[in-house]
Amino acid sequence: FNSQRFTLIGSGNFALSEHPEIFGVKGWDASYNRITTWAILQEKINGKKLVFFNTHLDNDGKIARNESVRLIQSKIKEIAPDMPAIITGDFNCTPDEEPLQTLKRVGMQNASEIATIVYGPTWSFHDFGQLPLEERVLLDYVFVTNGAKIDRYRVIQDTPDNVYLSDHY
Repeated sequence: FNSQRFTLIGSGNFALSEHPEIFGVKGWDASYNRITTWAILQEKINGKKLVFFNTHLDNDGKIARNESVRLIQSKIKEIAPDMPAIITGDFNCTPDEEPLQTLKRVGMQNASEIATIVYGPTWSFHDFGQLPLEERVLLDYVFVTNGAKIDRYRVIQDTPDNVYLSDHY
């Protein structure tokens, strides 16, 4: 985070499983153990706080993805119930799938759908450039608390020195 703009108030991690306090355990029908990292940040200029969550949902487990989103929502209520929230990450699902629909039902908004300016590709997963264009899908998202104002949204497709930094943009 930008330490010139924000002060870190609190932070932590939890496992995406039936036992969020125990790390290294696969949750539900997941193929991998997954976590979510969170931080409460306070703006130095006005004292306003927000909570930021970053996650990586399981690529195979449909139940794990659904339950992980429900767990993240419950953790938002537990950790920072009265603060604006941002959730980012690789959700390993497309916009019409249940995890993203769950976020919308509880009042989160997809930043790509509410931003004033949207640019970059409409997909994020490219498998290090190997996936044909017509097969590329959006798997990575930014969700914000209902009512947030988003000026710009971009899927960044930079390749410094012509090298892919990830299998996703």
